[in-house]
Amino acid sequence: MIKKTKKRLSEDGGEIQGHMTRRTRAVVLLAMTIVGIGAIALAVWTIIIMPRTNPGAQRGVSASGFTAFVEQDSDLGMGTVVKKEDVKSVLGNKSKSVSDVVVSKVMNLDGNRGQTATYPFVRADGKKASVYVDVMLFKNQAALDAANVTKNTLKGGMIGDLPAYYLHALTLGSDREYRLLVIKGLNVY
Repeated sequence: MIKKTKKRLSEDGGEIQGHMTRRTRAVVLLAMTIVGIGAIALAVWTIIIMPRTNPGAQRGVSASGFTAFVEQDSDLGMGTVVKKEDVKSVLGNKSKSVSDVVVSKVMNLDGNRGQTATYPFVRADGKKASVYVDVMLFKNQAALDAANVTKNTLKGGMIGDLPAYYLHALTLGSDREYRLLVIKGLNVY
């Protein structure tokens, strides 16, 4: 028995190219499905084996060798530099309440280490504010000199036997920040 197949012809009488039978379509669809599943499996496998990074534990190194990272288990003792009672005393009746100190992790910027202690408080008018104390421990005199920490400051006399400097007040949105800089050796507060 001979089976005749009809050739499909276009409107101009030419044979239509690229016509696929049902079997060809099924094979192509199956192959595309297998390739798609393989691509998804490869993507999932790649995500699973990728190394994990812990936020704050990442280390940045620039082309010049400058490094920046958070020291996870370090403490420079900023929580004890200024006591909560001292903050209450200085603020006096300008505050309703002073919260406990919040101490940041230590940030290491190319060997110079910094930390912040923050005392949130509620002002007498009910608005929230904060007093914070920063320290930057410079690794050597050259690093301190390169930082130009006293640039754009005014001499503020002495606090005890330490030189103090006023920095320009900053307005950040509706907040106003007043800053005083004190230098003790290679430590800048």
